[in-house]
Amino acid sequence: MARITFLVHKGKEYTVRKYLASWGQDLADRVDVRHYPRLRSTGHTWLKRLSQEVRARRLGTLRDPGPPTGERRIYIFTDVERLSPAETVVAEGLYKRLEEHPDTALIINHPTRSRRRLELLQLLKARGVNSFGVYPAADHPTPESWPVFVRDENEHGGSFSELLHSPSELEQELARVGGAGLESKVVVEHCDTADAEGTIRKYGAFRVRGRIIARQIHFSHQWIVRVPDLMEPWTAREELEYVETNPHQEELMEIFALARIDYGRVDYSVANGKIQVWEINTNPMILIPKDRQDPLRFAAHDHFGKTFSASLEALMARVSG
Repeated sequence: MARITFLVHKGKEYTVRKYLASWGQDLADRVDVRHYPRLRSTGHTWLKRLSQEVRARRLGTLRDPGPPTGERRIYIFTDVERLSPAETVVAEGLYKRLEEHPDTALIINHPTRSRRRLELLQLLKARGVNSFGVYPAADHPTPESWPVFVRDENEHGGSFSELLHSPSELEQELARVGGAGLESKVVVEHCDTADAEGTIRKYGAFRVRGRIIARQIHFSHQWIVRVPDLMEPWTAREELEYVETNPHQEELMEIFALARIDYGRVDYSVANGKIQVWEINTNPMILIPKDRQDPLRFAAHDHFGKTFSASLEALMARVSG
């Protein structure tokens, strides 16, 4: 059976480890979480050992300690949007080393070819998928519609500002952020997806290689949804129906293909019957531990957890075969 290695930015390993400690316990002995090698360590720490390990497995000479001879590995490059330019160079070098041995390594996500938020959202607007525009903040843009907000280009913490309703408010916010700080910020046109009762639904769905898995719905009355602040029996029923029926999987697979991302979670909403994509996170929280689950949402999360684990199992079995 193949093994999976998640490559994560240092400090972001909890997204996978919390899943392995709870819902994914049965996979914990076959899934590793490793930090990307640092620039100064390139060529002599675990990157060098990894290269030797891959070569040894290819030649059939690997001995304990280490994976069994002939075992294949699946490497999932996550946090690609968080990598600095120097870190991206290191990650790309690692990718190229692994790519030299397709018989022993399957690689998921590319550190430079995978589209980051700004490029992806601009492409989705140009293709008519999204109805809202996104602009580099450093360009001091003139948006086509208002209001707008400012957010970080690569992090996943939501809006950096309140809604801004005029060019003067936007310029004041950009001045507050400062010249150097603008390089990592984008200006986003607000897309209102609230229903007639003012409820906003933020959907989340994973891609695991060739499969889309519906993850969750966050219900809220706030204009930007970070956590579900509306939880009622009817929201629990709707969320469970969503994860069971996975209604948007075909459209989402096309969006992931445009993003050139094979693993991650897309966050989106629906306005006038059309999907509106907010972002794709290549290292999302998979599931919080079972003992921290809201009882109302447990059934939906249990369904997702089993489906997600089965997808990793199927991926390892397919690679091994």
